[in-house]
Amino acid sequence: MYPDCKDAYADKAYNIPQAHPSYKPDLDADHDGIACEQAVEGGVDLKDWHPTTSTSASTSPTALPVTGSDGLVTGYVTAAVFLLFGGVALVLMTLRRYRGAHR
Repeated sequence: MYPDCKDAYADKAYNIPQAHPSYKPDLDADHDGIACEQAVEGGVDLKDWHPTTSTSASTSPTALPVTGSDGLVTGYVTAAVFLLFGGVALVLMTLRRYRGAHR
């Protein structure tokens, strides 16, 4: 957490949103939910930072990367499940036919 915007700028952090752990109301001059509003060359713009579901509070001024599946993995898993069930059904039908012929 930064005691003032000067320290935030020194750490190259600016546009700190209200949800960010480094946000403090006294750093938000115009009370719009964004603290230390200023473009700093080579800095980290935190205005698009979103909190995670993690319970650990980080004071790092960098935004977290967006992660997640694009649906490709889900498609592969779905196809694997259908192939597995299809294979099991084929084996069961073959066994049933084999047992019926050899009684």
